[in-house]
Amino acid sequence: MIALNIAASLDYDIDIFDVTAAFLEAFLDRKVLVRIDHTLTQALIEQQPELRSGLLPDGSLIVQLKKALYGLRDAPSSWWKTLEGVPTELGFKSSDHDKCLFIRARPQKDSTSSSLTWMT
Repeated sequence: MIALNIAASLDYDIDIFDVTAAFLEAFLDRKVLVRIDHTLTQALIEQQPELRSGLLPDGSLIVQLKKALYGLRDAPSSWWKTLEGVPTELGFKSSDHDKCLFIRARPQKDSTSSSLTWMT
């Protein structure tokens, strides 16, 4: 919040964006298995008939997730690991005071321009 207040008081341009379905874009670091109820299994088998061989006696199916889902305990940390690499690759450094604040200073001819990125 402090960075936002400073940017506003100095009349800096502020851009805001949101990643739709962010948690669904994060890859998982560990093996996560999910049991799919028999009521949903039929719809999956219609799309992918080869899944029929993995049906359990009660008609349910166990699948391994490749990406996180909302409600999954690992979803927020997986998303953060996916996201934090982007500003680092672009030359930003994480602040010692707030790990969500990334700073990049670029020397110009007569001054230094700075970029701040705050991710939550």
